Amino acid sequence: MLLGAVAPIAAQPLLPPSLFNTVVQNPSNGHYYELIKFGSATLTFAEASAAAGAKSYQGIPGHLVTITSQAEQDFIDYTFQKGVNYNVWMGASDSAIEGEWRWVTGPEAGQLFWRTESTNPVITGVAFGFESWGANRDRNQYWEPSNRGYLGNNEDFATFAIGRGTPNVTRWSDLPGEYSRGLRSWVKCYMVEYSIPEPASITIMMLAAFALPRRGHRRATC
Repeated sequence: MLLGAVAPIAAQPLLPPSLFNTVVQNPSNGHYYELIKFGSATLTFAEASAAAGAKSYQGIPGHLVTITSQAEQDFIDYTFQKGVNYNVWMGASDSAIEGEWRWVTGPEAGQLFWRTESTNPVITGVAFGFESWGANRDRNQYWEPSNRGYLGNNEDFATFAIGRGTPNVTRWSDLPGEYSRGLRSWVKCYMVEYSIPEPASITIMMLAAFALPRRGHRRATC
């Protein structure tokens, strides 16, 4: 993450308490979302991912949010934006192969959505799916993912910043997995998504259930 790009202001207040730990449904895809504020202890990316995976809602398992469309991005912008400024862990990383950004949580786990081609002198890359990296979209100039910042050149985990006062300004950035610790703590929350299985997935699960061996009752014979 480059200094001055989308850096949140650590001293600003967070959202009103009513918007934390409240499950909200997205009418477009049927998924549910929950913004979790850190308690007294901050969480690394791995800790936030484990915490999200341990949650469930109405029997639906949770995972760190994966934002895969502009419609989903807009829903998050409008729902959780209240004029404040903070970064949130999301389920994306290039820790496996540097520059290859994949979803690492939820149904999309393993899917490649961005490949960085260069970070010097300018950031260039190829999108294989939806992305909302920090950029000047009018000029097609990206400042994220930069893989550099306060803590060196090893920023392998994605956050998104929301609450900048106007709609459609959520921007993603890359940070080290431990970046939420210390005096320079910018990551204040993580977002859980409870993904409704797609119809095809439901059909596959039902067929698998019917295919399981069944123990029958043998009729007695004389």
